[in-house]
Amino acid sequence: MFFPRQRQLTAGLSQVLTGLGTQLCSLWGKDDTCGPPPNLPTYLEVILTFTSHPSLTLTNYVNQLWMAMFRHEHISRHPVFMEVIPKWINASAPKLIKVSYLYLPTLNLKVGIFLLICFTVP
Repeated sequence: MFFPRQRQLTAGLSQVLTGLGTQLCSLWGKDDTCGPPPNLPTYLEVILTFTSHPSLTLTNYVNQLWMAMFRHEHISRHPVFMEVIPKWINASAPKLIKVSYLYLPTLNLKVGIFLLICFTVP
């Protein structure tokens, strides 16, 4: 169980790290000089640690960043990022809310199929 100061520190740290990731998404690929940072594997592992944190609030912060990275043209194709995807699925899957088939038409079809195939926990 976290004490209020620990919870505050952890939330603040996750917000700072996701802010850095947002900057990375906006800068990477702008021109030839902006590419992957040398510490990308370490950064992704730290973000993955926050993804597997028991707090749903922290998971929500970092999953928004993961979604931005999945949508990014260059980051989503980078080999280091692609190696982390199975770990992200394993960390995120237990925290997802299952969507019934009745709500599927309201979702984007690609998102619905992705949820059904990748995140259905037996």
